[in-house]
Amino acid sequence: MDEADDEAFARRVRAFYEAHNPERLDLVPDIVSKYKDQPDKLWAKLEKKYPGTATSRDDRLDFRSRAFDARAALRAPALQPPVPHAPPLDNLSKFKPFLPRASEHFDVKVRQGALHVPKAPAAPSLNRGAALLGQITDPLRQGPHSLLWRALRDRIRVRVTLRRINSIRGVCVGHLKAFDRHMNLLLVDAAETTTPKMRNPARARPRTRYLAQVLVRGDNVVLVALEGGASRPPPR
Repeated sequence: MDEADDEAFARRVRAFYEAHNPERLDLVPDIVSKYKDQPDKLWAKLEKKYPGTATSRDDRLDFRSRAFDARAALRAPALQPPVPHAPPLDNLSKFKPFLPRASEHFDVKVRQGALHVPKAPAAPSLNRGAALLGQITDPLRQGPHSLLWRALRDRIRVRVTLRRINSIRGVCVGHLKAFDRHMNLLLVDAAETTTPKMRNPARARPRTRYLAQVLVRGDNVVLVALEGGASRPPPR
């Protein structure tokens, strides 16, 4: 057991003796120390000594049991709480109205209106994004940007030649997802091949890296060409 499991085991043993034999509570630390590496052996002995008591490991997963172990419940697959559709309480103060009235923490003044089911986030509007992209690219159907517009419409991969200050840096091949009149290009499912600049060009070796999405600034673009025929659409 790790430290957290040791603490959970000790709490469970103490809860058992509080419920079934409070006179032996002073022996709980010794019992925990003796059986912490073999808890199943302890529960078997307790089941034999106290017939009819709930000492099985499933007792830790009983939400109404004093031996309930929240950590074990979180790890248990497909475990459902008694009221699965109960409103979630997102801070400790909201639990106060549900405590026993004799508790010092009970507070009926907590507004019940605070117990709410959070609204599901609104689904992003695909039409809004498409409309915005159309406003940027539609005026560029004609003229020097027409090749980019066709690549975007037909889902054709493009080959973009990139530059450094005074030489060619490499090429980037991918699906064109968006562009603007400044030649800023958004590529997805892209492969970038570059050659590092070295004093001895013969020693330079091309390097390729794969990028799920990359934004190429227009002032780094030397040449754009269609890589080939239409292919599968880029991932959304």
